Amino acid sequence: MYVTVLPSLPLSLLRGPPRGGLGQAAAYAQCFYRYGRDALHVGLERAGLEKGDIVLMPASMCDVVLRAFVHKGILLRLYDRDPALPMARELLSGLTCPRTRAIYVNHDFGVESDLGAIRSFCDEKNLLLIEDCAHLLSGSRARAGRWGDFSIFSPRKLLPLPDGGALRWNRDAPPSPVLGGTRDTGGLLKLLAAHLALKGLLPIATLKSWKGGAEDLLRLAPDFSMTSWEPPSPMSSTSIALADRMDVEGIVTARLQNYQLAHEWALRLGEKGRPLYKEAPSSAAPFSFPLVCEQRDKLVRMAASHGIYLEPTYNPPYRNVPGLLNPDSVFPVSERLARTLVSIPIHQAISPRLMRRLLKLLDKSLRT
Repeated sequence: MYVTVLPSLPLSLLRGPPRGGLGQAAAYAQCFYRYGRDALHVGLERAGLEKGDIVLMPASMCDVVLRAFVHKGILLRLYDRDPALPMARELLSGLTCPRTRAIYVNHDFGVESDLGAIRSFCDEKNLLLIEDCAHLLSGSRARAGRWGDFSIFSPRKLLPLPDGGALRWNRDAPPSPVLGGTRDTGGLLKLLAAHLALKGLLPIATLKSWKGGAEDLLRLAPDFSMTSWEPPSPMSSTSIALADRMDVEGIVTARLQNYQLAHEWALRLGEKGRPLYKEAPSSAAPFSFPLVCEQRDKLVRMAASHGIYLEPTYNPPYRNVPGLLNPDSVFPVSERLARTLVSIPIHQAISPRLMRRLLKLLDKSLRT
């Protein structure tokens, strides 16, 4: 068995009829790219953000997101927040200044947040709201993707696709769609292989254990690195064809069911661990189930021995980012979650029966 937070691709999806799944997955975004970072770059360009402008950013951010701002010379000021609490305007009011142009917000782990208060704050202060939906799969009942002046999505993290990022523009006329994506046969084969490994038909977990897979997951780089910049490119024709065949509403339902199973399990852990959120989501589908566990590293190593690769999703703050205005600030919530939080897979390729088996193995790992 080999299970990660990313979904695998069953052969049946290659033969499915068109369903319009790509648009449903990203709240009917207008433009699709190879990665979510490409969509962010295009959104920053279209919004007119320039060198020297200031953007407020969550203290825990993926480095590829930060690179888009560094590339444009945009200055950043980090803010600390508890993702389990509503986003409050008081959190940000003391951080803005005349040069502040935008606020960047996340739906952490794909658990949809109500951003109404922050949307009102941005309107009052004439600030742009950049909404990150990269860990969220939009369903018919979700509001996510519509709060921001523009919103970015990363369908490849929630659907079995070789690549895929999306931009939803909520202001005036959207950017022109990009065309000309190439085929990605190699990425397609990797997804099919991952599904065979999930079923125990390929020894990927064994091979990964020989290479110290669990230690790779725990090796979080403390320093920001600006790699060579790659301009935005279109989504591959392979991913577009695959996504169009997917039943997004069915995938949302499957992910929510697995999240609920994990939530009920975590409530019984006592001092061994707890759910980050008090209640399970009911609209958009989340990327993973976030578990707060003081013995996080031990759990990751023990789970890997069973072929379950958990992900420490919450990054510690990068303090050496060029243009960072508050590198010496303390971010107690983000720093604590970076040490104790782990993402448990809940994707749609995991049946309820397999999900219960995974949770049983994780329970054994925690109580050993």
